Amino acid sequence: MEVKGKKVLVFGLGISGIGAGQILERHGAEVIMYDGNQKLTEEKIKKQLQIILYVWVWLLSFSVADAAEAITDEYWITTADRGKIEQRYRSLGIYEVAKKTVSRKEEQYGNYTYRVWYPKQLETENRKWPMVFLLNGTTSTCDLDEPIFEHLASWGFIVVGNTDRNTGLGYSAEWGLELMDKLAADRKSVFFQKIDEENLGIGGHSQGGVGAVKTILFRKGGGRFKTVVTVSAVTESFADKLKMNSWKYDASAVNVPWFMVSGDRLDDRFITPLPDMEKIFQKAKTAMVMGRRSRADHSHVQAEADAYVTAWFRWQLAGDRYAGKAFLGKDAEILTNKGWNHTARKNL
Repeated sequence: MEVKGKKVLVFGLGISGIGAGQILERHGAEVIMYDGNQKLTEEKIKKQLQIILYVWVWLLSFSVADAAEAITDEYWITTADRGKIEQRYRSLGIYEVAKKTVSRKEEQYGNYTYRVWYPKQLETENRKWPMVFLLNGTTSTCDLDEPIFEHLASWGFIVVGNTDRNTGLGYSAEWGLELMDKLAADRKSVFFQKIDEENLGIGGHSQGGVGAVKTILFRKGGGRFKTVVTVSAVTESFADKLKMNSWKYDASAVNVPWFMVSGDRLDDRFITPLPDMEKIFQKAKTAMVMGRRSRADHSHVQAEADAYVTAWFRWQLAGDRYAGKAFLGKDAEILTNKGWNHTARKNL
C-alpha cells in the first residue's frame, strides 16, 4: 500500500500508536494523531484526509524490528552536518573501542543485561576515564543503539547501557551505577580504579530522557552526575495524554548543565512539542542549551543529533575547549547552524 504524500489518521496515543506514526512518517505519509479528545465527526475527518487507512493492516507488512529501528553502523558517515565543530564530532574519535557484558539478568540489577563500551587503552593505561550512562527509549535497548555507544566510547568515555525497555523512572540507571561502583572497587575487574568519579554524565532518548532527569532528581546516586542530555524526551503534554504522571518532573529542580534536543517532525506535533520545550527552558534554573535538529524524526534524531551530544559530553566531562565552542561565546556554532532551529541557551 502506497502512503507517500498522503494524509494518514492514527487512532490512539499509546506506545503502539506512536510506533505506527513513526513508521508511517518514515515512509512519507503526513501523519495526524487522534486520541479521542478532539471532536472530529466523520464528515470532518473525510474533509481533512485524502485517505483514511486502517493503520494496523498496513503495518502487518513490516517486521517488528522496523518499529524499534536499529541505528546503522555507518550513521556517522551518512549523516550530513552543517557546522564545522559538529562535523568534527560526527566522526569517530581516536580510540579503538572494546565491549564487555558486565551483568546478565541478575535480580539485584533489575534482571536486565548491562554492557559497557570503553576505550581499549583503558585495559593497559593507568588513568581514569569519564563515564556516561545512556538510557533507552521505549522498546529499544543498548544493542539496537550500539553504534551510538561505540561512537561515544571512541571519544574517550566509558559508556554504560542496558536492555531496559522502560527506563522512564531511572531505576536501571541507579542499578547500573551501583554495578559500576562495584567493578571499580574489584581488583579483578578491568574497570578497577579506572572510572573518573568526578566526571559522570547521563543521557537518554524519548522515555529515556525522562529517565535521565528522574535519575538525577530521585534515584540513589543521582546527585553524582555532572551533566544531563535529553534527546526528544517525553514532555508534560504527552505524559498527560498517556495519563503517565510518573513521567512528569520539575525542570526547575535540575541543578546540573542540561542539553535538551529534539527533532521537528513527529516530535514537534506530538512527543516533544516546541511549546513544551520552551516551557522547560524557561522554568529551568541551571545552565542550559536547547535546539531542534531540522527535518529529523523521532526515531532518527538520536543519530542525527549525536555530533553535538558528543561535543557536549566532551566539553562537560573531558574539558574539551574546542567542543565547548559549539555552545559558548557570542559565535557559538549551534546558535547559527542552519541544520538546527529554535536554538537557545541560558546561564552559561
